[in-house]
Amino acid sequence: MHFFACSKSSSSSNSDPGGGTITMKTASGASYSSSNITRVLQTTTGVFFFNADPFDSYRKFYYFSGSFDVNNSLTLDLYLNALSGTSLVTRNTGCSVIINNKYYYPIKSVVNFTSNVYPGRIAGNYSFYDDNNLYDDNSPRVLLCSGTFDYNAK
Repeated sequence: MHFFACSKSSSSSNSDPGGGTITMKTASGASYSSSNITRVLQTTTGVFFFNADPFDSYRKFYYFSGSFDVNNSLTLDLYLNALSGTSLVTRNTGCSVIINNKYYYPIKSVVNFTSNVYPGRIAGNYSFYDDNNLYDDNSPRVLLCSGTFDYNAK
């Protein structure tokens, strides 16, 4: 009988109706989008999980993670302690992306917030970069993907 509690619908719950939008465009031009972001942890394809603790004194963060489809997924682990104004630029990030079943840890992520109100609207854009040579700071950065996120966190 506990199966009903575990088989939660990906569309809504009384405390978190889901919604929002997250997008990804790969360097090769493929585009992906999900319009279901929720505070309830799920493994359903097309649903993204959001978590946050922007007030912690040690690790302030926003976290989006999910799969657009079985071959493409995204984790935005936004470490807000590194935030400068509306921009966040990090090296060796906690972010990750799977593009066409190939897993990447971006060497650099760039995030620009258009809204940073919690609780409230968390919105902005991101870009992930790979590196031809992890150990050479002068090595050219290669764009992996970019996209947007927009979620009303309650």
